[in-house]
Amino acid sequence: MPVIINTTEEVTGRIIVVAWEPPIDGACPIDKYTVYYREVIFLEAKSKWHSVTVNGHETSYTLHLSCRKEYDVAVTAWSTYTESNLSDSKIWNFKTVGGNVDKIKKKEKKRNDTFINPFQRRNDLLLLYSDPGLHRCLSSVMVFFSQANLIEF
Repeated sequence: MPVIINTTEEVTGRIIVVAWEPPIDGACPIDKYTVYYREVIFLEAKSKWHSVTVNGHETSYTLHLSCRKEYDVAVTAWSTYTESNLSDSKIWNFKTVGGNVDKIKKKEKKRNDTFINPFQRRNDLLLLYSDPGLHRCLSSVMVFFSQANLIEF
């Protein structure tokens, strides 16, 4: 039976690499693995298991999960005739947590911009944040803004 080597309790982002050690040498040849994962809703409530089949020569798989959730992951092995028992597998429990936004850019709103907001004033400021990407969770964005009063002559 494969053993998951991940031990981290918190993972930053939503892309999770699950890694395992293959069964002991001399056991039946492995044809494939099944990676099982489920969301832990609260202590005793868990979603149903989802599964992905992986080639028997692989010892890791990348899952794309949701941010700020708790998960259980387990791996079973398949020989020619049967699958190892899921209930005997080591379950890795972890939480996905948010990351940081890389940059905030500011851009002066121009009259010829294609997006037109009817409530937009000519001197408003448009703030854009960089995409955290699929591997990161956006936890929050804080914007500090100060407007100076200009005196026209």
